[in-house]
Amino acid sequence: MKKAICIFVSRNEKPDLYVNILSYCIAKFGKDIVERAYLLKIIDHPVERKKESKKLKEIKQNIIVQINALVQEQYLSWDWKSNHFSDLNNPKSIKIEEDRKYLYESFQEVLNKGGLDTLTILNDEIESQLLNIIKADNIDYIFDVTGVITRHLVRVSLILLANKKGIFAFEMNKRLVHNEEDLIHNLDSKDYEYIRLNVQDYIVENKEQSKPRASLNTRILSVQIKKEKWLNEIAKGKSEKAIEELLVYSKEENRYTQEVINLSSRYNNLNRLMIKGVIQPEDFGRELNKINDSLMEIISIIEK
Repeated sequence: MKKAICIFVSRNEKPDLYVNILSYCIAKFGKDIVERAYLLKIIDHPVERKKESKKLKEIKQNIIVQINALVQEQYLSWDWKSNHFSDLNNPKSIKIEEDRKYLYESFQEVLNKGGLDTLTILNDEIESQLLNIIKADNIDYIFDVTGVITRHLVRVSLILLANKKGIFAFEMNKRLVHNEEDLIHNLDSKDYEYIRLNVQDYIVENKEQSKPRASLNTRILSVQIKKEKWLNEIAKGKSEKAIEELLVYSKEENRYTQEVINLSSRYNNLNRLMIKGVIQPEDFGRELNKINDSLMEIISIIEK
């Protein structure tokens, strides 16, 4: 049976994660089996549809541009501050081993054959719109929930599981370096996992202790909840609280600790300057925005 890959996108418009997911799926199922792919985005209000649809199409274009570059053994770097490619006219030349080139060539063939479609889904119509997708034709739909935000994840997953659809998440086991080294052609099997989620993964009970114990995917959900909380705190002007909580997490996980310590130091120094009155409010706001941007970058790359 032909397959279609449906990826729920996150706030991140950088294409590399989606390139990895689709390249893996096409390699796993075969370029002749994967008929087409979709990018899905859940929105809360109808008035957001036009703006979010535009963003979704920009992500689609970013994926296509990056794939076209990779087929030519080139890589387009990403500028986190502008949220765009650093320089479209000056791609970086890279080396891709012969036995890995097919990953992007097959991806390009699927794009040329079936295309990459986009769809925004209203929050209060998640079930009906997902059912419309999976019952539309005689195609097996595979869903990737790596980019689903926390408040929608369980609901989306349970709807799909009830309809016996495959649900997957792409998890990196190596620290990201934010360049072509994070792409699938440079990854060993130990560097990442493509996890299939099951009903049992949401709540797993330890009968001997009569206490719930977390499975791998439950821990993934836990981290996603934390990430959403930190982003909300930053959005509400509570950067100090987000930094404190992120610092505790980074020390516990032994990941990104120095980066968070540096941001904490920058934040504290900035506050001291403001209290002493030696920095203008507009300069304070500008520097705080830079710190928040760096915070959100770290949050966005936390895998688990």
